[in-house]
Amino acid sequence: MQYTEAFYAKRLEELRSEEHVLADVPFRAPVSGGAARWHVRSGDTRWSRPETADRPSCGAGVALDLSGPVLRVPPSGRIEDADPRLCRRCLQHAAAPSEPGGL
Repeated sequence: MQYTEAFYAKRLEELRSEEHVLADVPFRAPVSGGAARWHVRSGDTRWSRPETADRPSCGAGVALDLSGPVLRVPPSGRIEDADPRLCRRCLQHAAAPSEPGGL
């Protein structure tokens, strides 16, 4: 199976139900800039390990600009409304069970 943007978008739609919501986590630009995808810093998720806290949560091999501006998930929580620069795999990681306390 190919893991493409469409795969992750479809998977996110499957996760988004009454039990899951998109967490409001910051997406950070890669240091390289350009048209590259923006990612969630691993340390901003509940799945972080200390040694990988400043890496993208999706495992992408890019360094993140931790001092620059951030983008957020859309208020609607819908993938269709998400900024196209946001990494779809990181958006999937932002899907969390809707429980008191959130992330």
